[in-house]
Amino acid sequence: MKPALVFVSIALFPALAAVPPGVITNAAPGHTTPGPNHITLYERPFTQARPSFWDAFYKLFQLPNGTTAVLPFQRSVAVLVGIGNYKNITPKLEYVSKDVEKIRDYLLTDGGFDAVYVMDESVTPDVVTTFMSDEMPRNLKPEDRLLFYYSGHGADPGTGRPVLLFQQARPGQVGQNTTLRVDEFEQWSGLLKIKHALFIYDACTAGEATHKDGSKETR
Repeated sequence: MKPALVFVSIALFPALAAVPPGVITNAAPGHTTPGPNHITLYERPFTQARPSFWDAFYKLFQLPNGTTAVLPFQRSVAVLVGIGNYKNITPKLEYVSKDVEKIRDYLLTDGGFDAVYVMDESVTPDVVTTFMSDEMPRNLKPEDRLLFYYSGHGADPGTGRPVLLFQQARPGQVGQNTTLRVDEFEQWSGLLKIKHALFIYDACTAGEATHKDGSKETR
């Protein structure tokens, strides 16, 4: 498995208003208490219909009518983390919550994803780490795929290893369970025995976590 680290503009995702019709909304098991530990699970009703992007694929490669589309994955699951309302850092990122909603809605409709986990904005790094290191490996199977997305502030504390800043983070401080190293995705990817994993970080300095000289390839 080769996870990919990608930085993209949110404009790639079309805007949808509310939760798409038929989507089932529940608190994720073990994350029902309001607050930093709360995670909402959105699940798409089972359908045999192929995702809408397949129509564009058929046109692009001029495939003949009646060609059978076989999806390369079993379940498609996403984990979304968006932090905009910072307590001690400026500026606040007013767009983040809407971006997360747009991505959630796209994935559950045209994107063809089966389940999307959205973490509470007050989530702490230890909750994210435990969820990605322990819970996701248990919940996913070898033929599944995972998308992890983070939107919020990022910073380089001077170590050359950028960190993601969570809601209670303070300028110049990296402890007290308020920051998470971007390259933690390497640990997660080693624990996820799945077909494909994609990590997207919409945060300043996050790109510094990649190996620019090609001397080391993430497994």
